[in-house]
Amino acid sequence: RVLLQWTRRVKLSMIPFYVLLFLAMVLLAVTLVGLLLVPVLLLVGYVVMLPSSMYGLAALRLLRNQGILDTRSYRTHAVLQFVLAADLISIADLHELLEKDTK
Repeated sequence: RVLLQWTRRVKLSMIPFYVLLFLAMVLLAVTLVGLLLVPVLLLVGYVVMLPSSMYGLAALRLLRNQGILDTRSYRTHAVLQFVLAADLISIADLHELLEKDTK
């Protein structure tokens, strides 16, 4: 439960970074040099997302081992951990599921 809470906090704290990254890509996309930089910025954004996704996967594994999450849900959420924006939705859904399970 604590791991899932911290994963959620980390992912939420990264939102301003991704907003700034998106704005930079939009502004750079109108120039020729910017078109070359946009793929690099996308790669940087994805690489920054990976460490928090590893925490998400660890939380998923714990939930599955505790019997809270079935295999199908585990696989779905595991894939979502590697998709930008969907990872945050996945963690929020897991947090809600855990809250319901503990009541």
